[in-house]
Amino acid sequence: MKIGPDGLLYVLQWQNTGKVLRYQLDGTFVDGFTAAGIPSSIGLDWDSEGNLYVSSYGQKYVRKFSPTGADLGLFISDNLSGPTNIWFGDNGDLYVIDYLGNGVKRFLADGTYAGVFINGLANGEGIDFFPNGNLAIGVGAASSVRIYDPSGNYIEELVPSGTL
Repeated sequence: MKIGPDGLLYVLQWQNTGKVLRYQLDGTFVDGFTAAGIPSSIGLDWDSEGNLYVSSYGQKYVRKFSPTGADLGLFISDNLSGPTNIWFGDNGDLYVIDYLGNGVKRFLADGTYAGVFINGLANGEGIDFFPNGNLAIGVGAASSVRIYDPSGNYIEELVPSGTL
């Protein structure tokens, strides 16, 4: 889940209908933002035009929706083994943590595969950014949190292996 550009909380459903749901920050249900469901959805982010992208771990794709929730179809449907969290870089590229693909993959703004951004990342899941631009990624296989610089270079383990 994430707070969207409109200030609403967007919640994904791993099961059930798979639709993206929206809530006020006080918990009041707003609507089902998407008519199409995304099974096993886990990651979401918006591009600079306000389009929403949602990853499907089980179906191995990233789906695109307009700012009004209209289904714009599959944005990425290959080169993924189990996409989890996603984010857009300042350059407009989409970065996808590939849980079963052991890394983070980069896709251009038009969906073209641009290669591996971070390699050797077994079972990557959660992400967050430090104010300096460094990236923290939760690593399930190592039960750790690793830090990478904005270019994808490994810096250190913030949370040592085996402690989570």
